[in-house]
Amino acid sequence: TRPEAVAMLSRREKDIRGILDKYIWGADADTLEDIVGGLLRKKKLTVAVAETFTGGLLAGSFCGLKTRFKGGIVLPSKAATEASAVAMARQVRRQFKADIGIAIIGRGPAGAPPGRNACIAVVSGRKNAAVATGYPGNPQLLARRTINHALIFLRDFIQAIS
Repeated sequence: TRPEAVAMLSRREKDIRGILDKYIWGADADTLEDIVGGLLRKKKLTVAVAETFTGGLLAGSFCGLKTRFKGGIVLPSKAATEASAVAMARQVRRQFKADIGIAIIGRGPAGAPPGRNACIAVVSGRKNAAVATGYPGNPQLLARRTINHALIFLRDFIQAIS
C-alpha cells in the first residue's frame, strides 16, 4: 500500500542519510542555489563573485538573491593556483563590499594539467579556504561541474562560520 511504501522509503532514507549525510545537499526540489541562498539569508551575509572560464554561471546562480548578492565580475582565463584564487576572492569581496568573496579561476580543459582544471577560493573577513578541482568533459560540462563544486564549497564555508 502507499502508506507502507512511504514508511519503507522513510526508513531507507534515514539509513542512507546516516551513512552519507555530509555528501547529501538536498532532496526533492532542492537546488544548491536555494540552499546557499537560504544560508546567506539566515546568517545575514552577502556574497560577491569573480570567475574566469565559467563565463558568469556562478554569478547567474545568485541573481535571485537580491540583497545577498553584491555583484560579480568575469575575467579572462588564467593559470589555476589556489593562491591566485584566494587573491581574486579577496579583491572581489573588497570591491563589492561583501561579507564573502568567492572566486573560480582556471583554463578549463585546454592547457590545464589533469586534475587541476580550476581552483575555487572563498574568503571572509576572518577565514580563507581554497581547493583545486579537476573534471573531465567538454568546456560546458566542466564549467557546470565546477559551479556545482563551488556552490557546495561555499555552503560548507558558510556553515563553518558563525
